[in-house]
Amino acid sequence: MRFQQAIANGDTIGVTFNIINPKDESDQGFILVNTNNPTVTLPVYIYNRNTGITYLTNPEHFHTYYRATSNTAAYPSYGIQDVSVVYGTQIQGQLNYLEFTVTLTRTDINGFVIEIPVLHPDGTKIYNDPTLMGLESGQQYPCSLGVYVPVYCYYQKGSTNGFGSPTRIYVTGFGTPSTTFNFRILFTNPDNSDVFPTFIWKAFGGSYTSPDLMGQ
Repeated sequence: MRFQQAIANGDTIGVTFNIINPKDESDQGFILVNTNNPTVTLPVYIYNRNTGITYLTNPEHFHTYYRATSNTAAYPSYGIQDVSVVYGTQIQGQLNYLEFTVTLTRTDINGFVIEIPVLHPDGTKIYNDPTLMGLESGQQYPCSLGVYVPVYCYYQKGSTNGFGSPTRIYVTGFGTPSTTFNFRILFTNPDNSDVFPTFIWKAFGGSYTSPDLMGQ
């Protein structure tokens, strides 16, 4: 880190650090050494070339809620370890069958939100019409955790207006049968060609307390 102007003794400066890809240490991400105590110490050294003095700012501890590719340690707030998917068809705009295999690191998960972007970050439309299964927002969505396993899913339609808002499928009313289980839904493939959907999984857990009706 270099500064164009000289820094006088006692000057206050502001510094911002950015992690490009926290899940991959080869792409400016985290490397964790102590897996039992996932706390990272970041020492910052500032060298004043005019005085030849090197300053060490107070090291700050910050918790990282990600894993690096060389380290699969599970952290206290890292509830989803892995999600994989198999599908029935790639035909544009057609009804599809998806089966996700979800691996958790904790057993108190009681809700998921699955986000499906309708616009790519570069502005490319994935869906001209983001309506899935012909449903309106708030309606129940077809899903399953297996025979005799209760689960309730409902649907929020996305939008392609402006920067877009993703379609969301809320999954609740279940108890995780184990730390690894299969979740099945019916799905409408994108109505545009040469694009593919992305599924962003978020987990909720803990106790039901208002206003956190799905936990934390």
